[in-house]
Amino acid sequence: MTKHRVAVTVADGYPVAMAQVRAALAGVAEAFELPIPRRPLSADEIPVYAQHLTGVAGILCRSGIFTREFLRALPHVRVIGVHGAGFDQVDLGAATEQGILVVNAPGANADSVAELVMGFIVALLRRVPEGDRHVRERGGWREDRFVGRELRSQVLGVVGIGNVGGRVARLAQAFGARVITCDPYIDHTRIPAHVERVEYEDLLQRADIITYHVPLSDETRNMLDTRTLRFTKRGVLVLNTSRGGVVNEDALADGLASGHVAGAALDVFEVEPPAKSRPRVLDQPNVIVSPHIGGSTVESLENVARVAAEEIARVLRGDQPRYPVNGQVLVR
Repeated sequence: MTKHRVAVTVADGYPVAMAQVRAALAGVAEAFELPIPRRPLSADEIPVYAQHLTGVAGILCRSGIFTREFLRALPHVRVIGVHGAGFDQVDLGAATEQGILVVNAPGANADSVAELVMGFIVALLRRVPEGDRHVRERGGWREDRFVGRELRSQVLGVVGIGNVGGRVARLAQAFGARVITCDPYIDHTRIPAHVERVEYEDLLQRADIITYHVPLSDETRNMLDTRTLRFTKRGVLVLNTSRGGVVNEDALADGLASGHVAGAALDVFEVEPPAKSRPRVLDQPNVIVSPHIGGSTVESLENVARVAAEEIARVLRGDQPRYPVNGQVLVR
């Protein structure tokens, strides 16, 4: 039986564990790497990359932005597997119209992201970045200037308590923190024990620390902006490891500059890399930033690649996928 072909879209800085991909696709498809920019393609570039994807039945999307125009140039593609949980790299409406099934790998990098979040929280509470700069740049040694807080005395607000948010909640509880959450879509049976579900405005008002774990959509874009920031406590800490557009960077910069926000940690930005637009939030001293490394551990990359490739293999074999994003395509 002739094997299918699956393209794995890659770019500098976006690694894929190809050994796991090939193992998951063994006997079903041959995988090859296709370097592609992590941005929308121009009208002139689309036919060039479409030529490389001629006859390809599946795509494992690590890099690349699959716009409506790009998808229209890919008539043979049956399935796109996203390298992770977020699927905003693919125009979901256009894929559905074209009959392309989109699958993802929810939870495959959850441990990795949750551990990074906990590291950020402790670093912010203990003012580690400020102390580091004080010692390195000034040779200072003033313990009294860097008195921090313990997590057990804090209320942690988790916005979105799915795979990552649930792990963050459990880890924070192990530190003794009180955890509240806002997530109108998750079933109550999946919320960890002793976590209180509240409305978003209530969470903003009560939380000492707010961490975001939601996909980027019209509903979640700018969830924290100038208006909603007014509901938060003075001295609040803000973390975003989900998608950059969830937190408005200008509003956060204003909150940090005024002292209303005591500190923030950002692993994601609205424009990545942020140096292209240089958001003002980068100029605030009480911010920890990292280059979208939430899922960048050896274990996570191997797990995500395996799960995403397994989903593609299921679809190409004619089996039911575990994680369809646009399941209406299956109904057709």
